[in-house]
Amino acid sequence: MRVNLRIWLKKQWQKMIIILLLLCCVLLSIQVVQDVRLRNHVRELFVEKLVFSAKSISVNLEVTLQRDEETMCAGLGAAKTYIDMMVQQMYMPEHVFRYNILWKEYDFAYEVFVDGYMSTSYVQMNLAEMLDRMIDTGEITAEDFEYLNQTKLAMDEFCQSLTKEDGALRKEAIRTDYFSECFRRLKKRIYR
Repeated sequence: MRVNLRIWLKKQWQKMIIILLLLCCVLLSIQVVQDVRLRNHVRELFVEKLVFSAKSISVNLEVTLQRDEETMCAGLGAAKTYIDMMVQQMYMPEHVFRYNILWKEYDFAYEVFVDGYMSTSYVQMNLAEMLDRMIDTGEITAEDFEYLNQTKLAMDEFCQSLTKEDGALRKEAIRTDYFSECFRRLKKRIYR
């Protein structure tokens, strides 16, 4: 009788261990799915904010490029405000968290965020200089207008590469390699 009881208890114990292991596997798979969803959601928000800033910069540069004295300064000032937002988004003090949440590939994250911060800061500096000069002298040079036009075209191209015609994000916009390539093209176009 005791032997049968021991065998029965041993079998019950093994069943409980198997059930516990299965439960752990289910919980782990749920956690993995939630992590992937969170990472994709954060990526989408990040790219959407960049696209919004780029579109806003483009629209305000277009106002500036119309050379209407009444709206030129306001357009340039608004473009500078949106480039400030873009720079702030690229500057990441909690970089380790953001690298891991956005893109698991550390090298990609480092390259894109550092290059992004440097290149958007460069545009920010140029727009600030032009705005100061416009406020002081009331003029923008032909070279400045050419730079503003190239920056507007770069921002338009960046937006078009990440969004569909209806304005929604492309599926591939949150993929590491595609986003990296779009950002490299933007970076090349905005340096004078």
